[in-house]
Amino acid sequence: MLDRIPWVPRLDLWYNAHRRAGTLPEGFEDATLRQITDGLGVGYHAVVPDFLNVESPDDIVDQGLGIYRLKEMPFTTVLHDVEREVTREEHRTRVVYHTPLGSVSCTVRYTPEMRAAGASLPWAEEHALKGADDYRALEHIFSHLEIIPDESRYRQWQQWVGEAGVAVAYGWLAASPMHHIMRELMPMTDFFLEMYDRPERLAALAESMEPWFEQVLAALAQSSAEVIFVGGNYDETITYPPFFEEHLLPWLVRAGEIAHEQGKLLLTHTDGENEGLLEITELVSSQPAPH
Repeated sequence: MLDRIPWVPRLDLWYNAHRRAGTLPEGFEDATLRQITDGLGVGYHAVVPDFLNVESPDDIVDQGLGIYRLKEMPFTTVLHDVEREVTREEHRTRVVYHTPLGSVSCTVRYTPEMRAAGASLPWAEEHALKGADDYRALEHIFSHLEIIPDESRYRQWQQWVGEAGVAVAYGWLAASPMHHIMRELMPMTDFFLEMYDRPERLAALAESMEPWFEQVLAALAQSSAEVIFVGGNYDETITYPPFFEEHLLPWLVRAGEIAHEQGKLLLTHTDGENEGLLEITELVSSQPAPH
């Protein structure tokens, strides 16, 4: 039993914004976020990464595909049989991926306004999946990803967090391959139109991602983390109940099973209107996991 209720406020967005504006509170003007949480006697939020806190721009060069290489990840992702053409400007990064089955491009933008607000996730100015001609190249990219377990950076970060919080091992914000397509590869409206016009192409692209998802889940489960993070931002209108039940829930069940087999907990970020989804989760134990 604890002597008090743990309080671990997420202060990173607040901190980033005020540090850049020079408006941190009196007594904390030059403090790091960790110094502030220690000074307040609260826990350090070590769940959602700062996506810009990287060792090299190459760690986030593939963020337009939803692929990151962060210290909070106990693995790294390698692209095979793909050539990148990277163009960096002041506030945007554009990447063209050349594959044997064609080329696709995407552009992310990180504006001064976003930086001032403390945000670290960029805005997708150009999505990778823009039409029928992009499917084959994207299937090639995702089916040729390799996950290499690597805890070198994660363990250092885990030790740094120490007893101040729980160093959650980060997987993705997507709960499943189809959710990844929805979140990362195309605008929301286009996604739902594509579900009507070309559902079989979406299904084939999602299937090409399955080995990648399995590799990441295995790397998370085999890591030294106590808690693993998979999926977030569910909503009864966007990830509506039939969609959630068919495309998201089986993979969340799979992630939970893999985590529990290794004595770990699964954290999934239920940020949104979840009321219409709660009834479905009561049936979790009867859901078949993907293989």
